[in-house]
Amino acid sequence: MKSFSILSGAILWCVLLPAYSASGSAPQNEATVPQSSIATSTPAATNQPAPIRSQGRKTDTDNLKAFATNGAKILDSKTGDLTGDGTTDALLVLDPAINGNEKLGEGLSRTVLLLTRDAAGQLQKTAQNDKIVPCAQCGGISGDPYSYSRIAKGEFTIVTEGGSREHWSNEYTFVYSREQKDWLLHEVKRAVADQDTGKQKSLDLMPKDFGVVQFKNFDPSTLSTIELP
Repeated sequence: MKSFSILSGAILWCVLLPAYSASGSAPQNEATVPQSSIATSTPAATNQPAPIRSQGRKTDTDNLKAFATNGAKILDSKTGDLTGDGTTDALLVLDPAINGNEKLGEGLSRTVLLLTRDAAGQLQKTAQNDKIVPCAQCGGISGDPYSYSRIAKGEFTIVTEGGSREHWSNEYTFVYSREQKDWLLHEVKRAVADQDTGKQKSLDLMPKDFGVVQFKNFDPSTLSTIELP
């Protein structure tokens, strides 16, 4: 009986020994670290410089209405580089205050203002013309004679038109002169067309035809007129 117990013990040991040898050792419990206890590094905040407003850039603080004084209203406004120096300037066409009783062909001419940037980047009135754009009632049955304005680098153009059977149009272009620090008349295009017969005629004028004319002194009535035969 004793020998049987020894034999049974030996058999049991032979069965358990390979399993123990494969594991190598008893498993150990691994300690887990709570996620909240893990330190995370946050990059230090860097001081970003405040944005600097570029001089000559149009901003919301530009109050164009401030230039419409004595009851005048802004009829049109254009922005662009009037002097060719890379700044954003402005051209305003102002409608003067009226009493509402003006007859056809009567009334005050519009005022055209040229606004450029000062050293602080603020708009300032640089030039004014009170004759280039006719009154609201001066376009005949075609209505308001002011058509449009446009600005290119260092220059601008103002277009007027009107009439009835004979439709007329004028296109005045001024270019900035760095020598005179002013805008000089560069080109005038005039045209007239008969709406019934289809006859038309045009006239192009250059500095050789009208000389040196500053924007502030320009009067369209001093130019050669154009008429159909």
